Parts: sequence; structure tokens; C-alpha cells
Amino acid sequence: MGYPVYSERFTYLLATQSTKEYLIPDEMRAVVTLLTIVKDAGPTGWVLLRTHGIDTYYAVLPASAVNTHVAMRVVVYQGETIQLNSSAGGVVCSLHGYVFDDRTGRDGPPLAAASKPVPDPPPARPTPHGGG
Repeated sequence: MGYPVYSERFTYLLATQSTKEYLIPDEMRAVVTLLTIVKDAGPTGWVLLRTHGIDTYYAVLPASAVNTHVAMRVVVYQGETIQLNSSAGGVVCSLHGYVFDDRTGRDGPPLAAASKPVPDPPPARPTPHGGG
């Protein structure tokens, strides 16, 4: 049985707001895929995306009009937060992605990925084809 997938607009910021947060519900997992940023020609501004307290994306916006789309693939587990921050000086943002059912209740990356030993010595680089 496959897991249901839901397309989601996680959060958005209007020009007068500076911080919004989205909490991943229990038994769910999210993948952030797109951040859209629109800024008028006002003063220099900035945008910061944080996932589970980690700075994931940061951009300084020039004192000119900006209209950009940032594609990404960021996994966020149940109980973790997605936070969108801006200087609020005419910056409008929207954050999109997918939410999956995750009945395993995982709340972080698999331990096996972090605990695999590094080969000693590391494998040698292969010789290019035709090289000697």
C-alpha cells in the first residue's frame, strides 16, 4: 500500500509580516520543494528559511524589484518546524511542498546513514578508461 501524498502551501509571508512557522503533524513527513520570493523596489531586504532550527536558505534582496523561485528538496520530519523569516520591507514569500503519511513515527534521518563506518583505507579512485 502506498502512502497518500498531499500537495501543500506550508506558509506565506505578507509584506507586513516577519515570521511564520509550520509544524509537521504527528505521523507525517514533509518535503519542501519551492520558495517564491517577490519584493517591491523598496530598501534592501532578506529572506531566511529554517527547518528544525537549521538555516536552510538565506538570501539578501537588493533595493530593486525581485521575483524569484527557489527549487529545493528539504525533508522535515514529524514534530519539526518550517520557519520562514524576512525583513518585512515589502517582501512577500510563499513556501510549497508535499506532506506524506508516515505511520512509522520517524522523527529524524535514519540512524544507519549516520553510523556507517568509513572504509579504512578509503577505496582508491578508479583509473580512467584508456589511462595507464
